[in-house]
Amino acid sequence: LLSAATPTPRSLEEALPHALAAPEIDTGQGLAIVWEVSGLGFDRESLSFQVSVERTDRSVFRRIGEVLRLAARPVSMALSWEEPGPDRADEHFRHLDLGLPPLDPGVYELTLTLRTAGRSDAVTRSAFRVRD
Repeated sequence: LLSAATPTPRSLEEALPHALAAPEIDTGQGLAIVWEVSGLGFDRESLSFQVSVERTDRSVFRRIGEVLRLAARPVSMALSWEEPGPDRADEHFRHLDLGLPPLDPGVYELTLTLRTAGRSDAVTRSAFRVRD
């Protein structure tokens, strides 16, 4: 997790100095993510990515209310895209500024999923807190 004001890094090494010291942001503050995928490039393949953000710190009573449709479910934000895989075996580095709307204070989970044909999905999750 990086501050959104970070210049676009071209590698993990360039991104490290801009990593958030703690997984926390202020309300209205932007957020960026970086990731690297390895083990690709031996065959031509299409990469399908999905990034989602969902609030996770809802009480038990709130969740019951959501199931019974007495309370609105939290809005899950998601972005997905496809791109060609690398043409040679190497690390595949990506940077993404997340244009999130102002989030209410609380705990959220960011999920990044990579799907490729003939392989298991690669999924990573990272929790972060939005401060008031």
